[in-house]
Amino acid sequence: MGPGVKPGARDVGAKMPEEVVQGRSAVYDRARAAGATIEQALREEARNVYGNDAKQDRNGNWIEQGVGSKSNETIGHYQAIRKFEGEIAYQRALKEIFARDPNHARKLSLPEPAKAGA
Repeated sequence: MGPGVKPGARDVGAKMPEEVVQGRSAVYDRARAAGATIEQALREEARNVYGNDAKQDRNGNWIEQGVGSKSNETIGHYQAIRKFEGEIAYQRALKEIFARDPNHARKLSLPEPAKAGA
């Protein structure tokens, strides 16, 4: 120990582990600073990310819903994939939606994915 340090002296600025900011998100940190429990802060964070009506599956994972989520894609979603991720990613996305929900793909007027040998 250095000079001026007293053994057993508690640093009044030290925080308990549950008081330390976790750095998850600004919403989480703000909720924790306001006195919310960890569970309440996580719920508040999820409400801000997934919406007020956020749902969880049986494993506790958040379910995406709304425009752009799985089974609710838009034509703009696929146009953006083609523009920013390239033709290979676009073809992969087409194969995925036609395998999962061909009626939704046809409703969006998406072209059939390219065949492997074509």
